[in-house]
Amino acid sequence: MNLDTDIYQHLEAASINPIVRGWLPENSEPPYTVVRFVSDRPQNKYKNELAIKNQRIAVDCWGKNLEEAEQLCDSVQAALDGRSRTKRIAKRPLHEPEKNTFRFTLEYSVWG
Repeated sequence: MNLDTDIYQHLEAASINPIVRGWLPENSEPPYTVVRFVSDRPQNKYKNELAIKNQRIAVDCWGKNLEEAEQLCDSVQAALDGRSRTKRIAKRPLHEPEKNTFRFTLEYSVWG
C-alpha cells in the first residue's frame, strides 16, 4: 500500500471529510483535505542503500475562510500526530486572501 493511501485511509477513519488523494479536481468548493506524496529519500550507508526510506507526505487543508481552514488543520493534526512512525515537520500557511483562498499545508515525515 502506498503511504499516501495509508494516510488517506487513516484520515477517513478519523472522519476528516471530504478527502482527495493526489491533486484537487478543478472547480471544487472548500472545505476539503488533499493528501499527496511529496518524495522519498533512501537512508544511505557506505557503498550501499538500506531498506529504510524517509517518505514525505503533504496534507493541504482548505477552507472557505481562515477559521474553517484552521479548524480543519487542527483536526488533521490531531488525527496524525499520534501515529507511531509519523512526525510533523512543517506547518505552512499558504493563504491568498486576494483570491479568497485559505489553506494550511502540513508536511509529515514517515520512516519505513
